[in-house]
Amino acid sequence: MTVTDGPVVAGALTRRFAVLRSAVRANGRLIGAAAAVYLSGAVLGLGVGSTLDYARLARASGGTAVAGAGAGASFADLLAINLAVAVALLAGTVTFGTVPLVLLFSNGVFHFYFVGLVPAGPLEVAALLVPHGLFELPALWIAGAAGFRLPVNFLSYLRERRDTVVDRSELRELGVLAALALSLIVVGAVVEATVTTWLAGHVL
Repeated sequence: MTVTDGPVVAGALTRRFAVLRSAVRANGRLIGAAAAVYLSGAVLGLGVGSTLDYARLARASGGTAVAGAGAGASFADLLAINLAVAVALLAGTVTFGTVPLVLLFSNGVFHFYFVGLVPAGPLEVAALLVPHGLFELPALWIAGAAGFRLPVNFLSYLRERRDTVVDRSELRELGVLAALALSLIVVGAVVEATVTTWLAGHVL
């Protein structure tokens, strides 16, 4: 690449970012709804985990009770698990949004169950969740929103609030959201397998 290619590359990146921003904005309410479902599960998980005795569970499990989901897992394992969840969320149209609802809520419960269970302070918990959570949680919410899109459109169509279930621009937006969610999942798995795993060994 030469110096003269710089403006061309910058222009292409700007256009792609604009497409991403447009897709996210157009589906902002659904992304917010997906986040709300996840956080509802998180509240339940936090409440349940905080009522349990971590030391007793650790003794009962022979010391194998872990500090969080994915502890000690390899990048390949984390990627496979998270991609499977993301794909299931994206395919929510097939189940009319039921699978995204269940997966978002149950993942919130599962993740924050460990937060309530582990006897660690706020800084330690943040160190174990924030690095990869910055990528994985938005990925889950975006994938969930994509899974909700067509069912929501279909309901609007039945109520005669729109002429078609989906148009070409919305299909493009769904493709953009899917690509964004899967990209964030990959980055999150890398961070979780490296940064979070390293922090887990030094914090707990």
